[in-house]
Amino acid sequence: MNFDDVLMKYKYAEAKEFLSLYPCKLLDVGCGDGQLLRLVWKDFKDWILYGVDINTEKLAIAEQFTDAEFYHSEFEEWDMDLEFHYIIAFNVLEHVKDDHEFLYHCHRRMLKGGRLIITVPNAIAFHKRLGNLMGIAKPYQLTYADLGKGHRRNYDMGYLMGVIGNAGFEIIGQRGIFFKPLPSEMLMEHYDPKLFDALYEMGKSVPDMCSSIMIVGEKR
Repeated sequence: MNFDDVLMKYKYAEAKEFLSLYPCKLLDVGCGDGQLLRLVWKDFKDWILYGVDINTEKLAIAEQFTDAEFYHSEFEEWDMDLEFHYIIAFNVLEHVKDDHEFLYHCHRRMLKGGRLIITVPNAIAFHKRLGNLMGIAKPYQLTYADLGKGHRRNYDMGYLMGVIGNAGFEIIGQRGIFFKPLPSEMLMEHYDPKLFDALYEMGKSVPDMCSSIMIVGEKR
């Protein structure tokens, strides 16, 4: 278990507030091993679920445990003729070559009234600001750890809202998710569910300082 695995349940808890359309086709872009789709399937067993990812090993795991259709492809190059009520992309946008092109494809594949739910790391999260004061990081600057994960750019709340809005979506929700006082590795050394739940609740009062930010856009 790593920090991203733990964080997923909090991201899903925030996203679930916007999952209200029936019947539903939902696509998870960058679905990985299907962790998010398993959570969705437990709550919405009558939905039609899809996942797309470029990692064949993770897709093989997802196919074992999730009742969904999975596809091995870059999302922008995916040629399936499908439209969705929901497209979810958790921590994907910071990896893509062109975020405007990615969001264009999301808009094109979305049914009218459908919702796009995006999360990205927060460029000005508390732990980033702390690192700046310590002289080991700067706001909006990609760290070696970010580059090692394949990140191409950083976002704050306002910039992410602007990028999604410019792609033709109306912003209907914004959230900060999880107050992270220390780097992920240090937190996981002292993992305690009560502590993590408390940090999640604390983050609701300081969204601009949270580890992750979520924007929900609707196609009108």
